[in-house]
Amino acid sequence: MSFWNLFKKKYFYINLIAGIVILFIIGYIVMFWLKGYTRQDEIYELPDFIGMPMDSLIDYSEKFEMRYVIMDSVFDDSKPKGSIVLQNPLPHAHIKTGRTIYVSIVSQTPEMSVVPNLINLSVRQGVNLLKNCNLDIDEIQFVEGFDRNSIQSVLFNNESIDEGSKILKNSKLSLVVSKGSREQYELIPNVFGMTEQAAYDILHENSFNVGNVKRDQVISDAQYYVYYQYPAKNTANPLGCSVNLKLTVNKNEIKELYEESLYLNDSLEFDYIDSVGKQNIFEQ
Repeated sequence: MSFWNLFKKKYFYINLIAGIVILFIIGYIVMFWLKGYTRQDEIYELPDFIGMPMDSLIDYSEKFEMRYVIMDSVFDDSKPKGSIVLQNPLPHAHIKTGRTIYVSIVSQTPEMSVVPNLINLSVRQGVNLLKNCNLDIDEIQFVEGFDRNSIQSVLFNNESIDEGSKILKNSKLSLVVSKGSREQYELIPNVFGMTEQAAYDILHENSFNVGNVKRDQVISDAQYYVYYQYPAKNTANPLGCSVNLKLTVNKNEIKELYEESLYLNDSLEFDYIDSVGKQNIFEQ
């Protein structure tokens, strides 16, 4: 029987139609099973859990057969402990039953930092290492010693603290540094126009302290910029002396504020402050 003779047989078309029907039925059954298996009809709008306690997420996950994973925890005094600060998927996203919800919560305990080994490092090295460890500089104290600009000890709350000690993240440490065989003078760096934190970092890295700081207005969590410093940039001063700063939140006005300070001779407002005493010369 030739191939083309098959198309003349009635049973060929019966078998062809039967095969198509069977494939259709099998396809329908598979699609129906997949629909149930993937729960395509069970779609829910995810609530906004930000600021809510973990109990709310636990109750929701149990009710809708969701899973949750705590990805991270952060310490924040301004928010209730154990509350949710970040979620993924985002609030009001449409998700299916069984989806995993990832959250970050407020830690029950403060974050700690480990004090690194700073002994015999230069001030610049010590400052950068402390920044990497989420620790700040309170002040730099210079003492008699032959190893110029070398860290001799580290103080926390005016007491010596050892390498490896655990203290609260962002705590402030004082560095006790050798000033060499004789009084050393360095040029004050220019911090005009810098952010407040950047100015602090530059001054500390160059072995100077931050003196008194005056803000043109007090705004919580605002970014401040330096528009005036005293002693002035590029003037020679002893290592460890304090540099006083005036700050503003108006970045576009720092030049005008600086010129106004020069016109008013604001340097008369600053008393010289050594590395030991800090006078409240800005009190109103």
